[in-house]
Amino acid sequence: LSQILEGFPLGVVVYGQDQKPQYLNKRASEILSNPKRGITPSVEAGRTLAQTIEYYSFKDAQTGEKFPLEKMPVFKALRGEPSSLDNLVVDFGDTVIPLEVWASPVRDDTGIVETAIGVFQDVTDRKRAEAELVEYRKSLEQLVEQRTAELNDANDRLRMRLEWVSAINRLQQ
Repeated sequence: LSQILEGFPLGVVVYGQDQKPQYLNKRASEILSNPKRGITPSVEAGRTLAQTIEYYSFKDAQTGEKFPLEKMPVFKALRGEPSSLDNLVVDFGDTVIPLEVWASPVRDDTGIVETAIGVFQDVTDRKRAEAELVEYRKSLEQLVEQRTAELNDANDRLRMRLEWVSAINRLQQ
């Protein structure tokens, strides 16, 4: 299982009921590392979820505020609730990494939640593409508005010419 998780293309972390990590795969370390700032993921550091939020500067992508512990998918999973989100960012100051995160509880034979497994991925490319699509859509809407205004102007000019021609025809009769 460890070999499979190490080769997994997504970050994987397993948290115990003490809200401390028990396992972190290679991809999780790659995503969460920032050597310039001396930030290195480590199970041995024993950071709780709350400390992890501070350490990695997890923020809400929309508000820029510190991400609330109770909304973290792993926190919810440790309480028995599978959860996911895509509005979390790691803010390293010089770099911001948007993440998509999923977490599920892992239960023992009696149904008690023993651990939670969190899986996450860097969605920088997807968020960039979404932003480009929004900008492209805005540009298209502006073009449509501009063309509509031009057509309305042309229609107004034609209407005035038709009225003028109609008035001349009435005078000649």
